[in-house]
Amino acid sequence: EGSASGSTDSANRGGGVITAGSAYAPSSFDPASTGSAVGLGANWHVVEGLYGIDYHDYSTFNELATDDPKSVDDTTFEVTIRKGAKFSDGTEVTADDVVASYTACAASATYAPFFQPFESIEAKDASTVTVKTKVPNFSLLKDRLAIVRVTPATQTEEDRAKQPIGSGPWMYDSISDTEITLVPNPEYNGEYAAEDKKIQYSILTDPTARPPRMPPRSRATSTRSRRSAKVLRPRGPRCPLPSRCARRAIPSCALRWRRSTLT
Repeated sequence: EGSASGSTDSANRGGGVITAGSAYAPSSFDPASTGSAVGLGANWHVVEGLYGIDYHDYSTFNELATDDPKSVDDTTFEVTIRKGAKFSDGTEVTADDVVASYTACAASATYAPFFQPFESIEAKDASTVTVKTKVPNFSLLKDRLAIVRVTPATQTEEDRAKQPIGSGPWMYDSISDTEITLVPNPEYNGEYAAEDKKIQYSILTDPTARPPRMPPRSRATSTRSRRSAKVLRPRGPRCPLPSRCARRAIPSCALRWRRSTLT
């Protein structure tokens, strides 16, 4: 578990360290199959999909996609990848990476049921994917595409489980049994660039070790650091969306944030 604090004064945002505590030990970080609470939470900042989901209101927004899916017919859609998008290792994000990530995700026991309405995803060219659905005018197309987090097609399942490579605003610096550290991705060229120096997750599986690490009750901020300017009303150190997460079968957020400005 963790806690959150933040300032509504935009002048005080950025340049600091975001700290969080997790009551769960890390297991697999593979975006194509993980059900780990801490793995999912950390991956949101590191690995982009074509679309993302804002968990304040469950709306979708563009991540790697430049726009909404372009309808070719009732069951065929095309999505264009953001120009110049690169993974944190410096390699370009291509349609083949999207296809490989979808294939792995749709084959996993964790996410396969979500892709029953899909027929296929194929590369039209280096920067465009063609999505075919079984359901005409599928209304949840972007929501389901948001489940697919894109990693390099060359990265193995074993390597993804240890430390996935992404194109998001943050990248993994280190992962251990006691701490996970993220730093800004210098290759990121999207809209939500990292504004802080570091994100640190402390793994606090021992309940007795948590209270000393908890900051005072304060104002909860977004669990998506890239959209951290959106501040929720004060609710104390509780997850702001537990019931909605449960109703929508989305993993409940076990992480609550604290922002501390470096001096």
